Amino acid sequence: SRRPEVLWVEHVARHRSHSYVAGWALAAGPSLAKAALAAVAVNGSGSPRSNFLQTRGLDGSGQVVGVADTGLDWDNCFYWENAGSTTYPERGKAPPFNTVDPNRRKLVGYYYYSDCSVCGACPSNVTDDVTVLTTSNGLIASKSQRQFTFPASNGLALSYQEPRMYAYTGGAVVYSLKATTTNVSSNKWAPGAGAYDVPPILQVFVVARADLDTFDVTKASDRLKCLNSCSDTGASLSTTTPISLKTSPGGYGVILYNAGADIASTNQVEGMHIIVSGTIQFMSGYTKCGDNGDDLAGHGTHVAAAAVGDVATPNLPKYSDARTFASTYRGMAPGAKLFFTDVQLNADSNCNDPSQPCTRSTAVTVPVDLTAQLFPDAYAAGARVHVDAWGCQVPSGETSSYCAGYPTQAVGIDSFVSKNPDFLVVTSVGDNGTMSTSGSVTSPATCKNCLSVGFSASINAQYRRAAPLRDPMKDICKACSYPDYCTLSPSIGGSVVNSDK
Repeated sequence: SRRPEVLWVEHVARHRSHSYVAGWALAAGPSLAKAALAAVAVNGSGSPRSNFLQTRGLDGSGQVVGVADTGLDWDNCFYWENAGSTTYPERGKAPPFNTVDPNRRKLVGYYYYSDCSVCGACPSNVTDDVTVLTTSNGLIASKSQRQFTFPASNGLALSYQEPRMYAYTGGAVVYSLKATTTNVSSNKWAPGAGAYDVPPILQVFVVARADLDTFDVTKASDRLKCLNSCSDTGASLSTTTPISLKTSPGGYGVILYNAGADIASTNQVEGMHIIVSGTIQFMSGYTKCGDNGDDLAGHGTHVAAAAVGDVATPNLPKYSDARTFASTYRGMAPGAKLFFTDVQLNADSNCNDPSQPCTRSTAVTVPVDLTAQLFPDAYAAGARVHVDAWGCQVPSGETSSYCAGYPTQAVGIDSFVSKNPDFLVVTSVGDNGTMSTSGSVTSPATCKNCLSVGFSASINAQYRRAAPLRDPMKDICKACSYPDYCTLSPSIGGSVVNSDK
């Protein structure tokens, strides 16, 4: 930083969703809310307070609100739109992904970025997941193999944690390996001096950790489990770009197999030991900066609904009661439309298909350059208010002041608003108030040209009453490990769910 050409140095912050208390109430499930309702009266009548703005005709009609958050359960009744099918009247209309349709009832655009560079989430080396082979440790006997695991130990737990996240987002691998028989004693051959050395045949198999122990390099059926092009053979094998790997709880395994030697390009000879030198490096996976589904706790669905949610259901009698009840929990501006940007990779496309399992993650992958990559799309879609309920995550061992600075993203907000003064960015101050009596405002809420919002009250009765209503139309998520997070319906995808657990 003392070099004259360096103008700015800052740490790269991790981000997380805010509104911890709200997320906790949603995730806690119906049992907590029901208990609260039994103990707390709601305005004496059991009905939520009327929104005084809406009663005066200020409901957001004609406006578009932008929200960047963890994702959206776009089939939720607050965003649902009839697909117009007379045969299937309950079928909802899919969102306009990465495009804008101003004629939609509620959701005019659902954007997410597939380019990992937008949010700085491209593969990066995992420091501890590397193996270096040399003449001292690279010996592989004839027709034998060497196995390596990544992580080397405690793989199941570490594969779910940063920086790996192999279980959630997959991984990547690069390798550059060279096999030689020079000066290697073999079963049938004396050590060569170079002139009489024969080309060895090396094979590399990259597999999921669950397949490693039973993987047979000689079986064609097992080779179908390879995550790389394991049919490649030769004395030198290397990757030109990182190989993208599927998700794998427990991490990955690599098998180096000495298949023999080739004397005349057609005659494979056994009995040749080889020395392998080179590097195998595992990396974090290719991470998109968003997807088309919400996170485990429904954070984005909740935030967007609180802002602009307005109920719509199929026009069938069985939805009448749910529609009436849910309508009492419309957002602050139910007449406004929504432009949504998904900034968390947590739900692949299967999460909106009840017949498929879906992979979930927790990292909020916010664009690095808010001025160029987040706000312009929302602004072009007509949004003049943008809600951002996320911010810097305080690393373990640090105090709240770690996130209380004025980093690039806070600067980005101020820069965009300065150039577009009709644009209001609403940020959350964070959940660090319990950590410190000062310095607890979390960036980018430290911006100057924005509205930073916080609160100091406990969960009120109305919120407790609304908490069970995560999706009155029945959540379409595949049944997961924690049913309370999923739905109020008795079953999901044919699996019975006990939501009152």
